[in-house]
Amino acid sequence: MTFSLLAEPWLPLLAATGQHQLASLRDALLEPGRWAGLDAADPVQCLAIYRLLLAICHRAIGPGTFDDRLELLDTWPADRIEAYLQQWAERFDLFGSDRPFMQHPIAPLAGKKEPGSKEPASLASLQIERSSGNNRTLWDRSLDSTPLRLTPARQAITLITAQQFSGSGTIQGFRTSGSYGLASNLQLVMPVGAYLQQTLALNLVLQSEEEHKLDLPSWERELLSEKELRGNPVRVPAGPADRYTYGVRTCLLRADGLVHIAEGEIPGASPVVDPMSAVVQGSKGPMPLMLRTDRTLWRDATALLGGDCSDPPAVLKHAAELMMWVDNYEPLELLAGGLVVDKGKGIAWRLEQRHLAPALVGNSEAQAVVETLLEHASVTSKALFGATSSLCRHWLDQGSDAGADPKDVAGLRSSLQADALFWGSLETEFWGALHALGDGATGDAVLEGWRQTLRLTVRMVWDHCCRQIGDDGRALRAQGKASHALGKVMAGLATPETVAQR
Repeated sequence: MTFSLLAEPWLPLLAATGQHQLASLRDALLEPGRWAGLDAADPVQCLAIYRLLLAICHRAIGPGTFDDRLELLDTWPADRIEAYLQQWAERFDLFGSDRPFMQHPIAPLAGKKEPGSKEPASLASLQIERSSGNNRTLWDRSLDSTPLRLTPARQAITLITAQQFSGSGTIQGFRTSGSYGLASNLQLVMPVGAYLQQTLALNLVLQSEEEHKLDLPSWERELLSEKELRGNPVRVPAGPADRYTYGVRTCLLRADGLVHIAEGEIPGASPVVDPMSAVVQGSKGPMPLMLRTDRTLWRDATALLGGDCSDPPAVLKHAAELMMWVDNYEPLELLAGGLVVDKGKGIAWRLEQRHLAPALVGNSEAQAVVETLLEHASVTSKALFGATSSLCRHWLDQGSDAGADPKDVAGLRSSLQADALFWGSLETEFWGALHALGDGATGDAVLEGWRQTLRLTVRMVWDHCCRQIGDDGRALRAQGKASHALGKVMAGLATPETVAQR
């Protein structure tokens, strides 16, 4: 059985004409101007496939200079890519006998105590959204006793995604547990062009000759031996192509729909973060920006611009420089998201589509304005927390001398969903403020508009909370007693100086 990823249709693409099509790697990479981009609904699959395409382009096109990357926007080196794909064609066969794509023939020998004792698993084991083992999901009803049947095209996408976004957890194959995928838990950001060709060019960050020489993807690397896999195979990713195809799992697909799964390489700490991740200051120093379940991208917007001692994602800086060099100041479309995993279980996944003016990236004045916008929102949120807590406390105490139990106050306030409403209502308005800044609005005008937005949002959240506790005498009494706390919140939004002093 064979399935050449170079010749068989398996990539979900959107043609420039708007039609959904499955295409081969050759179709996608030799004529990227034909395609608007990927048409994958699954957030992590979309990001994983883009990263695979970029890994191939990094190796086929070479290190190059800024001018070389600039030329890619208009002229695509299809001959170099074809030569590269032809050179490694045998290793792009999903079911190749000697070296199947991103797999290892010795995977069936896995078994922590006895070689070959680990049973093959359903392909659901490679899909974080599927029900397998003790991985619980909301809607999926996959059963371990019934192997998941997938087409070769879906198997290929599943394999690529699993290598990038695996969670750690007990596997009991060659060792005890496996490592996180290199993209897991990261807040990934990548610019997207009008066509696939532009998207690839915008994300193809520069490399030196030496960096390119060491940056080998999985299909160019020598496979680890069974002894090495049973040991401690720590290896630091050498560059984008290596990082985007790093094998944290040793897998082998079977014709009957099952898969052998064991531990793979262990990623060592790298001084260079993922090109799609911003660098922020953590408690122990610089670290990649992580995806969080309690906040979306806009609340970390300073990291996109390079403010607050952060550094934007390398792909975003590269794309902004390319666009500004050709005098294109139109907002860049961004895909941002990823997967939060914990001990092999998917906690949350997200994919946002946003726009950002390239002139704002690395702009110190824009950074200062955005930092102030977010600081005002944070200060207001804390003040609103006190006001709504006061409302809940007065509603609960009913005039008693003992007062309300703090746990009851916290529980009631949580049930009102004030925080979620506050931050959720600000998201669209924030991106509007950022677009205005990119269009040339002054910082003072943007800040004044933001203060007005905060005033309206505070009043809306307060009215919501008041409606939730009712309109009887008890509720009206609580509103009256807590009104002074609301007044303090509104007074703090009168001028930028008063907000800063709080």
